[in-house]
Amino acid sequence: PGEAAAALARADATGDVGAASGSDGAADGLCASPTSQGSGYGGQVSCWAWGSGNAFGETRSIATPMQLQVKGRSLRSLGTAWDQTLLVASSGALWAAGINSDRCLFEDRPEGPQAAAKVDLLELDGLQVEAAAGGRAHIITILEDGEKVLSWGSNNEFGQLGHGGAIALARVGPRAVVLPAPRAQVRQVACGEAHSLLLTVAGTIFAFGDGSCGALGSGATESSAQPMPVDSGDLRALPVRAIAAGAQHSLALSVGGGVLAWGCGKHGRLGLGPEPPDAVLLPRRVSALLEPALRIAAGGRHSAVIVKNQRCLLTGSNDHGQLGQSPSQLKDSCAFLDLPGHWKAVALGSSHSLLLSRDGVVFACGKSDQGQLGNGQVEAKGCSDLRQVSLPPGLAIMGIATGPEHGLVLAASSPSGGDSERRAAGQEEAPGQQIMMGARRKASGNPDGRSAEEVSDSVLPGVCISAKFGDVKVSALQSWGKGAGPDGAKAGDEELFRSLIAMFTSPTLMNASFCFPGLDHPRLDSDGLVQAFDDLWRADVWSEKQRSQLIAAALQGLERWGGDPKGWKDSPPSLVHRDQVRGLAVLLLCPLVSEVDGSPDAYALMARLMSLIAALPQEGRNAFTDIVVEDLVRVLRSVLVLRVRRFCNAAVRKATQAKAISESVWEGLLVLDVLAHANTLIQQRTQKELIVNAEHTGQDNVNKVVSRISGRGFGGAADRQVDSGAAPATPGFWVPEATVPAKEFELECLAEGIVPPDAEFLLFVQNAQAKVLATSELLKLRPHDARLRSFVVHRQLVPATFLRRVLHVENHYRQSVQHQLVMQDAILTAVAGGQIQMTPSGGLANLDMNNFFLPINVRRDHLLEDTLQVLQDAAPADLQKQLRVTFRGEEGQDAGGVSREFFKLLGEQLFVLQSMFFDKVVAEEARLLWFDRASPKESVDFWMLGVVLGLAVYNSLPGLDARFPVCVFRKLRGESLGLEDLGELFPMVANSFRTLLKWQPSEDLEKGAANELFANTFCLDFTVSFQDEGQSRTKELKPGGKDLAVTLESRAEFVTLYCDWALTEGVAKQFEPFKRGFSRVCESPLLQAFTGDELSRIVMGETDIELDNLRPKVKYEGYTAASECMFWFWSVLQDFDSSHRRLFLSFVTGSDRSPVGGLGELQLIIQKKPGALQKGNKGRRLPTAHTCFNTLILPEYGSLIQLREALVAAIENTEGFGLE
Repeated sequence: PGEAAAALARADATGDVGAASGSDGAADGLCASPTSQGSGYGGQVSCWAWGSGNAFGETRSIATPMQLQVKGRSLRSLGTAWDQTLLVASSGALWAAGINSDRCLFEDRPEGPQAAAKVDLLELDGLQVEAAAGGRAHIITILEDGEKVLSWGSNNEFGQLGHGGAIALARVGPRAVVLPAPRAQVRQVACGEAHSLLLTVAGTIFAFGDGSCGALGSGATESSAQPMPVDSGDLRALPVRAIAAGAQHSLALSVGGGVLAWGCGKHGRLGLGPEPPDAVLLPRRVSALLEPALRIAAGGRHSAVIVKNQRCLLTGSNDHGQLGQSPSQLKDSCAFLDLPGHWKAVALGSSHSLLLSRDGVVFACGKSDQGQLGNGQVEAKGCSDLRQVSLPPGLAIMGIATGPEHGLVLAASSPSGGDSERRAAGQEEAPGQQIMMGARRKASGNPDGRSAEEVSDSVLPGVCISAKFGDVKVSALQSWGKGAGPDGAKAGDEELFRSLIAMFTSPTLMNASFCFPGLDHPRLDSDGLVQAFDDLWRADVWSEKQRSQLIAAALQGLERWGGDPKGWKDSPPSLVHRDQVRGLAVLLLCPLVSEVDGSPDAYALMARLMSLIAALPQEGRNAFTDIVVEDLVRVLRSVLVLRVRRFCNAAVRKATQAKAISESVWEGLLVLDVLAHANTLIQQRTQKELIVNAEHTGQDNVNKVVSRISGRGFGGAADRQVDSGAAPATPGFWVPEATVPAKEFELECLAEGIVPPDAEFLLFVQNAQAKVLATSELLKLRPHDARLRSFVVHRQLVPATFLRRVLHVENHYRQSVQHQLVMQDAILTAVAGGQIQMTPSGGLANLDMNNFFLPINVRRDHLLEDTLQVLQDAAPADLQKQLRVTFRGEEGQDAGGVSREFFKLLGEQLFVLQSMFFDKVVAEEARLLWFDRASPKESVDFWMLGVVLGLAVYNSLPGLDARFPVCVFRKLRGESLGLEDLGELFPMVANSFRTLLKWQPSEDLEKGAANELFANTFCLDFTVSFQDEGQSRTKELKPGGKDLAVTLESRAEFVTLYCDWALTEGVAKQFEPFKRGFSRVCESPLLQAFTGDELSRIVMGETDIELDNLRPKVKYEGYTAASECMFWFWSVLQDFDSSHRRLFLSFVTGSDRSPVGGLGELQLIIQKKPGALQKGNKGRRLPTAHTCFNTLILPEYGSLIQLREALVAAIENTEGFGLE
């Protein structure tokens, strides 16, 4: 605490503190071209300096810039230390000027101020230096290619030299800084007062030195002599492209333009908002910056950022006007303030700011007691107004830098004048010929003409130009893949292999690689990446051993990415931004994870990847989802969903074999849920943009919108055509289906039946608490939450066939509960009356078995009346009992088949188009059943309809012959309805509305005239007319609707209100009792897992009868699949038309509909008639069936003709049940 307090006190000292920040944050723009040749300017590159003369060899203050003499040498870059100026010549030699403390610059010169000369330290002799920076008592240089870093200084009190070991208070000569990362190339150096930062080509930061204010970003205040990775807080796995060090604080710039800050927070220098902390120990994102940043700078007690539109924002201390604000009105700012103008670069000193304008003019503001503003004046008070630095004419400014109390520019002389003179003369520069901080401008891209990568190379402090950022480009993969020879080998294979190993082990490189170049926000080139990976894998350039090494590297990278999974339950990994999770999507696109079924290594990698994605905090999941929606649309279906679903299937199969469900199952399902949610967002965005574009630009532009959103054009089979005649999903315009059909998210393993439905029912009750969650709730759950440990909860991933089986188990469970209650009541009643009579087997002799069931005894010729009477007399609890149907006068016992026959016959009488329950117009036009708002039937009659429907579901009896539209079941599920549903019932009305919504006025009409023309054309108001009990009635769709004309702007509202009236409000009197009747029987929470479409298929069964799905699942008893009689049997069935196939299905099962999932779910049994038949008797007996058990009793016939005649006779002439 004492050390921290002392450091904070130093940070609050007067303006002569914090020059180290000037030595690198001020060095914003220190990199220039090695020479002026090729820059578009003809002169030599030189350095001009002003301010405190001690820093560049003068004994007095210099208020007007002076040229530093470097004996005719051209300069490559420059940097600053506390009281020194560092110059790198184009030859790679290090030159310096300033205070020669402890002879750290020149061994043969005294310790006072020294003019510019080549640094003569023996350890530097013959070395090529590319960049340099320094602090109060230390200097760090990057040698050529960034493969070596040297540091030295007058002391190593805080370990700021990064040599490791013990600290030193005396002079330390140049020695190598050893990083813990092997073969790490350093791209940039930045020095604070007593701490140092290094940025590698992998985008990772290492820090060492004074940590008392938290400037090392380690989460603690201890100093460190050993370079430590800064990979905690908001910097975890975040690729960084630039760094800056203030006196006691640090800044980082991510590849996505985000700014992170840590260290001393006094005076608001970190820009983190109100009530700034004294110290921030872990890197924290500056969330107030809404635009991507291009440059950062850190000073003594203030910081600066230049964002993409060339605005400069400053925060921190303003005691001398260094923020460009009057100190009398603003002392400090804890938020970034806008400085008027357009700026290329900024550099910060202790208490002054230096800026380079878009026009190439240098300005300064702030402290000026030593001429720091370079305007020829020394002022006791600071200046908040921008003052132009008095540089000679004819200079092209290539870079700016500041020390604590001095300023520097790197400039090239030009015979034709500098940037500002050219502009003033009206001379146009050829594209690519204009120097801007040492880099060529691009003709397009960012507002200043350069890509983010070029900005990094040209303006960031202490940059080693030859150490290129290590991200892997898609183009590199493509060139490697296309260059493979016929035998799969080529010279670049080892280079590619090493690059991929380095990338897979580095989360920062993974997050930075494979993006489109030149964008403000990185965007993953997913299409190009998948193609490049495919080309490489097809070329087969690596051995199995090498592939295993790649997988091992990826596993190592994932471990670094998320840390120890054991801690994720209490503290999820701090991965919240796109730039921190983009690489996870890259791994999903890599073929390494594609073979989870056959490769244990691939399965292990995918399992770890699923675990990390599932463990992301909510912000991280949102960021990952955004990447999928923005960058991965084109590969969502073909790669992402396919691979994650394949993994989930493999994990479930492994779990069934091991008889224990691993965490990998639930983590994989959660990731697949995230992809399904992203798919929904893509659909919604497509819908929204289509509607907007259709309304404003018409049909012709819609295909372009879909092409842009989905990432594909039109014309191929896979393309989604916009058909103006298709049913619209939302009033306004028809919208294409989601990029991935919902069916493709479903797990095949569940449809195959390898997970017992009774086991899933237990999981649903015990873990999910018998509750189906909405998607929004589901995606908020952490992976360890027990509610995720049920398949049904992951609703979008579960096939309807599996849901139906689980529902069947639940129905049996509920019925067994009713059995137990009946038994308890019977026992209690018998005990109370003293009438207990036991059977020899130990049961109750006087127990009425009918009490265990809901008995329905009906006459075939009075089916409707008898059924209604039973349902009206039944208590609510009776409706929860198992159904038992008997037809009076028939011997059949109901084990399921009689009930199916009952519902089939009931449907033929109750759910007919001519019924008084249903709308005659809909029945005639759409051939569907819809509630008649003018029906004479009572509410109890509609209640009975709902009960009958509910009984069919509760007793697992599909095949009710009721032609309800899907929207009825969507209403039962509480789903919203719209124009598509209206079109199912009233196709002519819906088509009229589509015409209404697509109508477009002439483009030259003004808004008011267009509305008037629309109103006069269609003559509509907000009312609807209908017939009620023979009377014509009018209903207002909104208050005052009869006086409101429908206009161009309000037409969508009119359609929405009409749909709501026709489908909801207008039939509420009939539908609500119907819904109550259905809910009286079906109270299962499992029903919430079904969509309206799935529920309709459960009630009414599948209409398609595909024998190809039935045949493989048949069980033979007495026959075999190869029996001659079976060959004839299947030939006869194949020849049947659809009506005879339905008759056959009804004959065998009691229903002419397939169960959900098709005939493959039926499990038909074909049994040979027992007992030997004489040869002459073959064909004389007809087939019979046990409908309760889906069993066909088929005699052995002598020919195909005999079998056909007997089977047709049986299915066409059968009614009633008997006993054998």
